[in-house]
Amino acid sequence: MAESKTNYPGIRRHGRGIQIDYRDDHGRRKRFTMRIPATASNMRKANDLRGNIHTDIAFDRYNEKRYFPNSKRAKNTNVPKTVAELLHLYMQSGPAGLSKRTQKVYRDDIENKLIPGIGSLSIRHLSVTDIEPWRNTLTVAPKTINNIVIPLRNAFKYAVRHKILDTNPLALLRDVKVQRKEANPLLPAEVDAVLNIMSDVGKEYYQVAIWTGLSTNEQIGLWWEDIDFEQRKIHIRRGVTRGEIIETKNNTRWRDIDLLPPAYDVLLGMKAVSYDPAKPVFVNPNTGHYWGYSALTKQWNKALAALNIKHRRPYTTRHTFASLMLSAGAPIGWLKYQMGHANLEMLSTIYARWISDNAVQSVADWVKERCGVHGELTWPPKSDKP
Repeated sequence: MAESKTNYPGIRRHGRGIQIDYRDDHGRRKRFTMRIPATASNMRKANDLRGNIHTDIAFDRYNEKRYFPNSKRAKNTNVPKTVAELLHLYMQSGPAGLSKRTQKVYRDDIENKLIPGIGSLSIRHLSVTDIEPWRNTLTVAPKTINNIVIPLRNAFKYAVRHKILDTNPLALLRDVKVQRKEANPLLPAEVDAVLNIMSDVGKEYYQVAIWTGLSTNEQIGLWWEDIDFEQRKIHIRRGVTRGEIIETKNNTRWRDIDLLPPAYDVLLGMKAVSYDPAKPVFVNPNTGHYWGYSALTKQWNKALAALNIKHRRPYTTRHTFASLMLSAGAPIGWLKYQMGHANLEMLSTIYARWISDNAVQSVADWVKERCGVHGELTWPPKSDKP
C-alpha cells in the first residue's frame, strides 16, 4: 500500500486515508489510519490531533479509544492517572481478604490522609521522594503512619498486577522506624494482688487473660462453643474489634491453644452458672452483651491504682503470660503457637530477657503451685488433681 510523507512529522498519506504515527504514554509506537481523504486541510487536522495526543500524554490523560473510537486496535486506556484515581479504583475492585472493618479503616485513611496529601500526584511520575516529605508531615505515631501507607502500597501493587504500571514506584519506600517498647509484665506477686482485689466478674476475665495469653479482642470474642473442656483446649476463631465480630483470617492466629489449670478452673466454674451457647463467654452484666474495651480497662486501671502498681494497659496480661511461662521454663516453640506469633524471631525480640535455658526456680514454683502441679513441671502444665 502506497505511503507518502508530508510536511507534518508523524503524519503521512496511507492508501486512501491519513496515518498518524506517535509513541504512547508507555513509549510504544502507535500507528492509526483515519479513513478520510488526504487533503491539505485534513492533513492539518491530523497534525493538530497528533499534537492533542501528545498533550494528553504529557498530562497523564491519554485515552487511545477516545481518539480512535472506530479502530478495533485502539484500547480503552482510560486508566487511573492520579494517586486519588488509583486508590478509588483499588477500593472499588473489592480487595480480597479484607474484613469490613479493615476496608472502613482503609477508606478513612484514603479520604482523610492520602488523597488530601498526595491525591493529585501522577502515578506515572510518582517516586519515593514525593512520598517521604508528605509522610513527614503526619503528626501521628510511626506505627500509625505505616498503617496509613498500607492501602497506598496495596494500590500500586494492584496497578502493577493489572498492567496499569510497569513498575512499582513504592517498592523502595521503607517503613518509618517504630521504636518497640519493651514488655513490662506483672510479677507473680502482682498477679496475685491484682486478681485478689478485683470483683468476681473482673477476676474471672483477667485470670483467664493472664493464664492463656489471649489478646483482648480474642478473649472478648470467645464463645462457649470455642472451648473444649474435655480436651482442655480453646479454639481461637474470631475476635471483637470496635464492637464488630471479626473472623480470624491470619493462619497463625487461627489456632487451638492449651487451657492451663487456672484458666480451666475459672471457665468451668463460669460454665456451671452462666453457660449459654448463644452468648459469648464474657458477658457484661449491665448490658447482657460482650464486654467493651473501655469497661474492662476501667476495672484494670482501678485495681492497679488501688495497689499502687505502675500503670500498664490491659494488653499487659499477654506479656505477663509470656514472661511467666518463659521464666518457668516453657519451650519457646510451644509459647509461639500458644500466642499465635508468626515466627520465633518476633517472640525472641519482644521477650528476649525472659528466654533462658534454665528456669527461674521461684517463678517455676509459683506456676506449679497455681497449676496444682506437685511433681515435675511439664508443658503444658497439668494439674495433679483428678
